[in-house]
Amino acid sequence: MTHGNHAKVSFREQMRGFPIWQMIVISMIRFAEPIAFTSMFPYVYFMIRDFGITKDDSEISSYSGYLAASFSFFQFVFCVQWGRLSDRIGRKPILLTGLMGTSISMLLFGFSQNYHMALVARSCLGALNGNIPVLRTTIGEVATQRKHQAIAFASLSLLWNLGCVIGPMLGGSKYLTRPKSKPRIDHTLELTSNSTLYDFYNQFLDKYPYALSNVVVAIFLWTSMILGALFLEESHPEFKTRKDILLQIGDGIRRRLGYDVPLRSWQISIHREFPFSTQGRGIYPEDTSIDPLVPSSSEPAYGLITDEEEPLRYDEENAISIGNESESGDDDEIDALVPIISRRLSETIVRTYSSNEVIPIIQGERNNKREGFNSTVFTHPVIMCIFANFICSLHTVVYSEFFPVLLAGELKSDELTFPTHIAGGFGFLSNSIGTLLSSTGIIGVLAVIFIYPYLDRHVSTITSYRFITILPPILYPVLPYLVFLSPEGPWEKPKAIGTILLYVLSGLLVLASALTFPSLMVLLHRASNPKYSAFINGTALSLVSLARFVGPMVWGWIILYTEKISMVQLSWILLGAVAAAGTIQGYFMEEENEDLKEGEAD
Repeated sequence: MTHGNHAKVSFREQMRGFPIWQMIVISMIRFAEPIAFTSMFPYVYFMIRDFGITKDDSEISSYSGYLAASFSFFQFVFCVQWGRLSDRIGRKPILLTGLMGTSISMLLFGFSQNYHMALVARSCLGALNGNIPVLRTTIGEVATQRKHQAIAFASLSLLWNLGCVIGPMLGGSKYLTRPKSKPRIDHTLELTSNSTLYDFYNQFLDKYPYALSNVVVAIFLWTSMILGALFLEESHPEFKTRKDILLQIGDGIRRRLGYDVPLRSWQISIHREFPFSTQGRGIYPEDTSIDPLVPSSSEPAYGLITDEEEPLRYDEENAISIGNESESGDDDEIDALVPIISRRLSETIVRTYSSNEVIPIIQGERNNKREGFNSTVFTHPVIMCIFANFICSLHTVVYSEFFPVLLAGELKSDELTFPTHIAGGFGFLSNSIGTLLSSTGIIGVLAVIFIYPYLDRHVSTITSYRFITILPPILYPVLPYLVFLSPEGPWEKPKAIGTILLYVLSGLLVLASALTFPSLMVLLHRASNPKYSAFINGTALSLVSLARFVGPMVWGWIILYTEKISMVQLSWILLGAVAAAGTIQGYFMEEENEDLKEGEAD
């Protein structure tokens, strides 16, 4: 089959029938989660310090590691259970419960008066939210056409990076957090000191220094939950025709705003008894092409029916038809994604996370269970890819959790001796940490949108992966040495040079992370036999959760030890060695021929 024999489909054709409205609602749910996860990074060091649980500041890193590890551990334990429960009661109740559980946990965390309360809150945050796998399944069930799925699933990564920009901005805002040693801000809100509101604001922050940012995050989560309750359609094949009162209320709101809303399946028995005209009723328009928020008349929305159709029911043949389209159709649809996502990545996203591939991860397909952990499923290339994913997840989560701790550590100029002795950190305030994390986080967004698609179209995946993974082993050991170039450091230098280099190195590490994981996803997909890809992906995700639990726990102890001997750089040199192991391993990995893999599946 020659790729050039097929005309490219226009973007308009590509987006025809795309479930835009449902993807907007799902995106709001997804967007709220990284905000909640990353908002604590700028202030967690100061929060632990203010609890007074440590004898000296050098122990803060280990307690920060416990907080991070508790979240990952309980998420690992309960994530699969939430997925199984979504099979029994539907996706929508689980997603809404996850948002509510996250908001309650964030409020508990923000209002914590001691470390143990914060630890419980962080553990609840991991236990009460299993939305990530359920969201993947929901998207696979909503975006049922192959040509739509690459864009739909790519939004997960993009929204995560966007959330990682907003979260630190909230957590590091000087108006929302007030570490106890931080001087009170001036009346920037143009309120006098005699203002009752201003007095209440100061009293509140004095008593609960870290609550207000979590209140803002909770409000965002509640907004997403309300939008989901009113406008999210149940996507589970067995429950999509179940009566949903809140969705009916949402339909009424949309009609009042002038949108045409299709008739719901549970309403059809009533309306079939009476003839009616769709004109002016907002039930189902005769020509929906003018409204991007509703599907075309030839493609009813998932879970919706018209007055001329029977209620939609789950059809196994339709569920797997995504993978059985004509070769010509496949090429045209994938070619249409090229301006947004590269051909190779779009193929991987579709085949890895389409509904018939994601659901087995949660449900535990019987055929995957029967295969078990044997050499037929877990071939050498698959094992190498999973191990690479584990290593990259390990050093990335350690960097994400402990880089803010390094930034917040007290600057101890008198204990700095190049190159052997480094103690403390950069002495950043929470708002400065939030600004740095948010600014460099933008690089991750741009990398997902522009850089990776370019690399993926012009360089082989394994080559780009090997090149990208060179950065962390070099940059991790350099980070602590930048303290010598800080404005109050011991060396004479231009005042801003240390801060500029800190932004540059942090930005490069964010860039490396944003490019590494899509490459690993492609390599794992190509190494996997399509017949077992769901089982393999489920195993890989489980090991990623394990890495996120082990990494912060172990590194908290390592950083505590290196801080006590005034050699903080050793922990970052060791982290660079771990990253280097992943880089070296990359040269023993090979990019499998996907066509041969598909032949094996046939």
